[in-house]
Amino acid sequence: MRKAIFSLIVVCVLSLSGAVYAQSGEAPFTIGLLISHTDSSVFIDEMTSLGYIEGTDVNYRVMPLLLVESQVFEDQVPQLQEMIAEPVDIFVVDNDTGAMAIRAYAPDIPVVFTISDDPVANGTVADITTPGGNTTGLMTNRHHERRLQLLTEVIPTTKSVYYLYYAPASDSVTIFNQVTELGEELGVEVIGAPITDLESAMTLLQEAPEDIDWLFITPYVPFDNEDFTELLLATSESHHAPIAGFFAAVVPGYLVSYGPDLPAVTRHAAQIVDRIFRGADPGELPIGIVENGLVIDLTVADSMGIDVPIAVLRQADLIVHPGDADTTTETGG
Repeated sequence: MRKAIFSLIVVCVLSLSGAVYAQSGEAPFTIGLLISHTDSSVFIDEMTSLGYIEGTDVNYRVMPLLLVESQVFEDQVPQLQEMIAEPVDIFVVDNDTGAMAIRAYAPDIPVVFTISDDPVANGTVADITTPGGNTTGLMTNRHHERRLQLLTEVIPTTKSVYYLYYAPASDSVTIFNQVTELGEELGVEVIGAPITDLESAMTLLQEAPEDIDWLFITPYVPFDNEDFTELLLATSESHHAPIAGFFAAVVPGYLVSYGPDLPAVTRHAAQIVDRIFRGADPGELPIGIVENGLVIDLTVADSMGIDVPIAVLRQADLIVHPGDADTTTETGG
């Protein structure tokens, strides 16, 4: 049996009696869908599968939320304020940074974030089991630290990684410190490259030390920008330093990708919204913990002359084989 990329530890318990939504004559729910890491259709399709018919039971106001230093971009504020005035019944955002930004404008509207590394440490929620207030969501299982450990298993001679991170993100420094501490235990130097915008990202790549063993990508880094991607791949080749991504998906040029499956966590967020629409208090819903998935691209490994140990391959959830880039093979995990 083919294995899914990852499984969620916390599974929403759904009532067998069907969804409880706006009754005849009542206005449908309105969701402010502000996610950008996954197509909004993934969330909407999951809500549909839970019994919410668009236009009858629920309406969506879609706007990928753009943030700068935890603040909403000025040109998005009017649209956000229109949503609040409508009003929307709940906001769904990418992450805890987005949740805190929304709360500054709409402290009384529930917010569900789809991913976070440590929502307690950065002050988004009070507690994992009882978040408090009207915010809840999902968090990772400290996947950046495990990813660093995996890199030393892929290349046992690893001595340094170039850690590119978006400095304005609320938890970026905390996570960088956690990874750095683990690096000290592993004998690996974690070289921080704090990015503030696309220009700084390009500059930091151009200034990458010659002797790095890995390029370590983290959230909010402009990896989806064409110019940045081109330079990232060129830097990987010139430095003979493979790229390690942070979510469980095949990304061209990345040898290792480790982290959550973003479409899966988006569907899970829809299940949390369903529970809130049924009457659950967001502040009483525990933060869900998601498992991480490991993707290994042997096409990249072969092109760089890297022999990935069988012990690592046995941990992989998804393997891309040379000569068959469009076909993926799932294995044990």
